Parts: sequence; structure tokens; C-alpha cells
Amino acid sequence: MTALVRAALLTDYPALALTYGLDPLVQLRAAGLEPGITNNPGQFISAERVALLLENTAAASGHENIGVKLAIHRKVSHLGFSSLVISQQPTVRDALAMVERYRHLMNETLFIRVEEACGFAHIRCELALPGGFARQATELAVASVVQVFRLIAGEHWHPRSAHFLHPAPADTATHRRFFNGPVRFGDHFNGLVCPSQDLDKVNSAAQPGLAEQARILLDALPPQNHVDLLERLKSTLVQLIPHGRANIRSSAATLGTSVRTLQRLLEARGMAFSDVLDNVRTSLARQYLVQPDLTVLRIAELLGYSAPPAFVRWFSRSFGTTPQQWRRAAMAAAAGQPPLGFKSPH
Repeated sequence: MTALVRAALLTDYPALALTYGLDPLVQLRAAGLEPGITNNPGQFISAERVALLLENTAAASGHENIGVKLAIHRKVSHLGFSSLVISQQPTVRDALAMVERYRHLMNETLFIRVEEACGFAHIRCELALPGGFARQATELAVASVVQVFRLIAGEHWHPRSAHFLHPAPADTATHRRFFNGPVRFGDHFNGLVCPSQDLDKVNSAAQPGLAEQARILLDALPPQNHVDLLERLKSTLVQLIPHGRANIRSSAATLGTSVRTLQRLLEARGMAFSDVLDNVRTSLARQYLVQPDLTVLRIAELLGYSAPPAFVRWFSRSFGTTPQQWRRAAMAAAAGQPPLGFKSPH
């Protein structure tokens, strides 16, 4: 099944593409999207194709800030009728809860999780997309969460820091201006860090009665959930792995189901939980090892290993070589000179 997002996500895409000298119609068709879709904001379209469109646009324009640029121009109306519920919530915390509750009416792929400790909140934003790695769509998602904060807390709100799994672009000026603070790339999660008290900032313009009426109408709409369970599980594991909690019990609880139900659903696909966990770890290991600023010790920690030897043993079984050798092979391949004797990094 295909996960869907509102076409309103692309309302400002044609103008943005033109500023980079690109023909938006050509780009939309290349991603398998109808050119007229940007004029139908209420329609639901493939999230995977939207992610492909953003990646293609970044590559064709040479600008790695497409996701953030789109977020800059987003309006609350882009959320559709859900905006009435979200914009009228009494606090940011309540607004984020509504974004999660009505995910299926806005962006079925975006999962938001708030973790609080020592006076700070980590707002984790993960996309359940086939293939997992979608840089521009991820940046758009995290930036959109910032816009929810600004909708409730005021337009000048900014996080203490923004974080991304992927490497830094050549130019981070747009990112730093938008987030108005440190932006850390090659980190262990996608999302934001802010003081916990920011979650409870009061929305002085909130009208609880209006929010309740809108909620009743939204709840009356038929449910739709096109997000494949396997993709949801993968997204969940990306969040749990760095904390050493990547087990089936924690995964089932995060997904809102039972361990037995999750096992049964995986068995129906001929898979075991350990297979999915191994696949996610393998994908993350590849992403981390091509980032030269991450040490093997740090990568081991990011992948949930308390000691590097355990990580090296797992990696050697999975890749047929050591992490250091794989990294050298990947760097040489990127330079067009693959060394002999090493298993392909792909």
C-alpha cells in the first residue's frame, strides 16, 4: 500500500522550481506526479513520489535546501481542515498530539515522538517511506514541526538545536537561518531539541470551543491508513536503536499493538523481527560509515552497541569485512578507484 500526503505540500513547489531555473512541470512528470496536482491542495498523493520529486529537484538545481525552502512558505491552511484543530490547541504539546492523532489527514508517513529528560525535550521526527532515506522530505518534515511550534508559541520561536541523520550539505546558510540556531548533521536522530517548558507555551489565541467542533467533524471522517506496517516498524527501530531499546516489546508498544500481533503480521510476510532489525542496522551502518567525521566508536553507540567489539563482530558477519575496511572501500569507490579484495560497499 502507498502512503499518502496532502498535495498542499507542493503548493509552492512550482514557484520554487522556477527560482532555480527548473521547469516544474518537467520535474513533476519525472517523479510520476500529474502537473496539475499543485492546484488541488486537498487531494492525496503518493508520499514516495513527493520525496523523489524533492530529491530530483535538489540534484538538478544543485541546492540541498529544497525541503527547508518549501517549509518557509508553508501556511497553516496547507494542513486542510485539520488546521482548525491544531491552531486552536491551548499549548504546543497539545498541538503536536493533534498532529499525531490526525496524521492520516495530513502526512501518513510522519511519526512524531516526544521524549523528555533533564528539562529538555527531544522531538523525534521519522518518515516511514520505502527505502527510508529521503533527505529533503526529512528536512521538510522537521521544519514543518518547527512551524507548528511557531503557530502556537509565536513566529520568533526557535529550537535549541536541530538534528539530522544525514551529512551536512555544502551550504548550511538556509538551514541556520530557518532554525535560528545550531543545526547538527550526521547525528543519531532527525528532529529538534528544546526546553521542556516550550511544550507548554500557551496559545493566547486558542478557542477551545472551535477546536472541539472541528475535532468532532474530523473524527467522523472514515479512517484511512496506507502506511505499510513494515515501513512503520523500520521507522520505529531507527528511533529505538540508539537507545538500546530495539526489541520487539518496545517496538510493539511504540506501534500501539501487541507483541503477538506484530509477530503474526511479520510471519505472514515470511519475516522475523530479527530480520527487520538487522536490515535497519545494515542500512544505518552504511549511512554512518560514509561520514568521515563519525568514529567507529561513535557509530557503534549509534547502532545500539555498548562495546565496539560487539559492533565489529556483527558488522563482519553482515558485510564480510571490518567497518574500517568497508569505509576505505566506500571512499575509494566514491573516488572512482575501488580497491581489490574488498566486498562492494553496496
